Amino acid sequence: MQDIILHKATGIVYHHKERTKDTRFFLKPTYLILRDINTTLYRGEVLGILGDYSTLKYLKNVFSGHLKPEEGRVKYDVSFLSLDVEDHLLNDKPLHTFIAEILEEYMTERKVKESLESLKRHPLFFDYWENSVSQLSRQDIAVILMELSSEIKADITLYNNFYRYLNDDGFKRLKFIINTLESRELGVFLLESNFVPIEKLANHFVWLSYGQMRFEGTVQNGRKVYNDYMKLRSQIRSTDEEALFDLDWKERMYEPMNFKHGLKRRNRKGESVIDTLNIQRLIIAFVVFFTMVLSYFLVVMDFEFTKEEHPFVEVAEEEEEETQVERLRYAFIISDDVTVNDTSIPKYALIAIDESNKKNVTTTIDNETVKIPIDNVVLFNPSSMYETLDYDTMLQYMNDQFLDNHLFYANYLNVDVSHIESDFRLSRIDSYEAEVEGVDITFLLDRDTSIGLMTSGKESDKIKSEFNITEDYKIFRTDGGFVLYDAPNNKWIYLSR
Repeated sequence: MQDIILHKATGIVYHHKERTKDTRFFLKPTYLILRDINTTLYRGEVLGILGDYSTLKYLKNVFSGHLKPEEGRVKYDVSFLSLDVEDHLLNDKPLHTFIAEILEEYMTERKVKESLESLKRHPLFFDYWENSVSQLSRQDIAVILMELSSEIKADITLYNNFYRYLNDDGFKRLKFIINTLESRELGVFLLESNFVPIEKLANHFVWLSYGQMRFEGTVQNGRKVYNDYMKLRSQIRSTDEEALFDLDWKERMYEPMNFKHGLKRRNRKGESVIDTLNIQRLIIAFVVFFTMVLSYFLVVMDFEFTKEEHPFVEVAEEEEEETQVERLRYAFIISDDVTVNDTSIPKYALIAIDESNKKNVTTTIDNETVKIPIDNVVLFNPSSMYETLDYDTMLQYMNDQFLDNHLFYANYLNVDVSHIESDFRLSRIDSYEAEVEGVDITFLLDRDTSIGLMTSGKESDKIKSEFNITEDYKIFRTDGGFVLYDAPNNKWIYLSR
């Protein structure tokens, strides 16, 4: 069976790196470029990604495997053709050599010869066949790369900022090529700094703002969100307003680096001799020294492992394991009328379990030990072997509001609740939940941190049939966390790991 997912990027984080006088032998991260990027490219899909030119340049290289992200992963096992006009401006090879080398990566020798004969009949190729690529204009290079993509027909083709180099006829040709790839069930990444080509060519849309995912969903919905943003931006009248505009997103992007710079300032206040040394060399020297000392003691002492039993060690290990298992136990509240000291605990709140028996579970709330009837909870143990549920398949059975924007909402998981309060209009918030006004999304909270979210399902009967759900409540393990499905109320509760 053919996999419908061609390319998947999860939790991508990447810093710009440079070599300084303090790090002569290492590239040092300086500022954040990409933060928590999540994308999925399906067969027969044109995924348009809007962002500034520099961000898209790095994203292209991460997606194609030329750059390795600090966090997250990129997964694909099909042919990938990455095209960027700027990559070839200084290429001094003759055009025919340049073309042949690219074709040879994707075709057999016979196919390469056939393609070369076909391409040479194109007026542009014919006119510049012996010229070096560096002598061509950016528009000519863009047209050449487009025609190569038409010949190669890779499983994934990425076009980075082509629109700026094409005239009307060139753009019509790009549209025809992309439509052909789409009809062949191939995938296309369309990375652009202009919304126009994405609106005309893409069937799914991701908007990157300050290196973060600002929107993910349909092009139609994305157009409204993006236009509203640009309308507000157009009302800026001064540099002060410019500095304050979109401040939350700017601060969220640069928080990690600001924190590191703060530490540098503190270090300079009490500078000593060791501050001037290369810390990386000190660490390496310490590790080597420690390894040598440890090896010496092992040789001198000649440790022997015997079959002698040590009951006190075994008992300690057993007790520690029991404590750990107990500590990993939680429960979801599934009743609407659980109250502690006149305070109602909302449905689907996650609580830690101290003890449990056939009748009750014992938990601690506000430093008070409380017993809750077992019928009012669903026990949850992250270390249990729950059935695995494919996250992308599950998404198709969630309400359209969440489906169209799920990667956007994912940016608000495992963050301080203050970000949710500042970026969303909430109809209700307490110690356990934050309900978004006008949207079927509720964030689950734990000690001022968002740990999950809740939304409605669609077509309950199909969900039960698709995932073999016969009970009222069922827990699954899925990408990045766990899912509780409430069948009577048709609710999905996603818990981030």
